[in-house]
Amino acid sequence: MSVPNSNHIPTVKCDTSVNNSTEMVTLAIHYDTVNPAQDKHNKCKSPPGSPSIMCKNGTDNRPDYEIEKFWLSFKQSMDNFYKTKQSMPSRPISKWSDRLNKLQATHEYEEIEKCIYHYMTLYGIDLLRVEDRYHLAILNTNIKRWDKVAKKYNFNDSPMNNAKSNLVFILLEIANSYIKSGSEFCGLFSDMELYLIYEDYTDLIKYAVEHHKPAIIDKVKAFDCLSVIKILNTHWHLNLDNHTDIQMSGKKILDMIHNLNS
Repeated sequence: MSVPNSNHIPTVKCDTSVNNSTEMVTLAIHYDTVNPAQDKHNKCKSPPGSPSIMCKNGTDNRPDYEIEKFWLSFKQSMDNFYKTKQSMPSRPISKWSDRLNKLQATHEYEEIEKCIYHYMTLYGIDLLRVEDRYHLAILNTNIKRWDKVAKKYNFNDSPMNNAKSNLVFILLEIANSYIKSGSEFCGLFSDMELYLIYEDYTDLIKYAVEHHKPAIIDKVKAFDCLSVIKILNTHWHLNLDNHTDIQMSGKKILDMIHNLNS
């Protein structure tokens, strides 16, 4: 990703090449003059003559260095995954990088954050579909890394802030809890379209009931309460109300089902 120029500030351009599957970054500092009045996208102005944020010891408050550092690492992890899945269509990672380059050139940092958030979501779908524990764990680490960057620079769409409004992130949380506990996925994520397109969470709720996993009910219900209540009423003959019972915990719901079947 290239770095936007500043008024008489040495900026760094990044020339990225791949050598033996390892991405090497070459940084070259040069001076450019930009009219500050035209630089309306840059919310973080650095003092004239100060080094760019791309220089590790620089004083510029812009997030360019940390964005590039994160993206190169995240991009490498995606490249590694798709190389091991030759039969699986790869995401257009080079296209994503080009998009981020253009946004960085105009200092559109919040738009960059949104794009990376979307790219993590799409990549997460692919990992969940094949239930790749190794790369899911790496993605979880990258989500946490990016969340720190987003919070540091006050981006509006930090992954953790949006987790409840993104079903893929909810599914990633569930998968990560399985990885930590050593539990099997049992094909829960093989039919992702049922969850993402048709809002049919029956398999998830059935698994939660059969294996006593109240956290799954809580997480999915936080995303789509009405659909979860409908599934519970239909399959377990509960009489949950769409208004008065929306705050009922997964543990209490499982206790109700257990009592009805005992």
